[in-house]
Amino acid sequence: IFVFVSLNLKWCEKENVTVYFFKALHFFGRLDAEGFVTLYRSGPMIDPRGVTPAEVLLRLNLAKTWLENSLNEKGKMAYLYYPATGLYAANKDNMIRQLMTTYALFRLARYKNDANLLAMAEKNLVYNMEHYARKEEDKKIAYIFHEKKAKLGAAAFGLMSLLESGSFPERDKYVEYFANFIFGMQ
Repeated sequence: IFVFVSLNLKWCEKENVTVYFFKALHFFGRLDAEGFVTLYRSGPMIDPRGVTPAEVLLRLNLAKTWLENSLNEKGKMAYLYYPATGLYAANKDNMIRQLMTTYALFRLARYKNDANLLAMAEKNLVYNMEHYARKEEDKKIAYIFHEKKAKLGAAAFGLMSLLESGSFPERDKYVEYFANFIFGMQ
């Protein structure tokens, strides 16, 4: 059941639109398990009292598999996938989430001591930096630019990803300039 908090429907009156509310139950069946799993915002509800170290490791391994399957050959991480059609959204993206994923790739690679995952994280970072990072030498700032916007969160995760990637002297200026951009936005 979905609950809408402070849903503004005044535009419906102007546009002569009828809005219907209905209860929805989302579930899926797994081929490797019996029965169905009820989903809450696309994931099963997990009772924190039942979380064990084994469950955490299982989830980390599932995340690892998903990340490995979601990075394309150029280094771009899939953002939006439609399982019913098997297609990825071509024109949708969110740079905060993209760079959050880059950071998570580095953290997971280090935790699992996985050289392949570390190489994937590096490839993803390089892709994001080459396609979205902008540097303004005169202002000594750097930011992630996408859809005519430079968001603070994207710069923060860009900085965190660079720091997590290890020491590369050629990236030092980006580290300094991302930090300058973030401080300047406060």
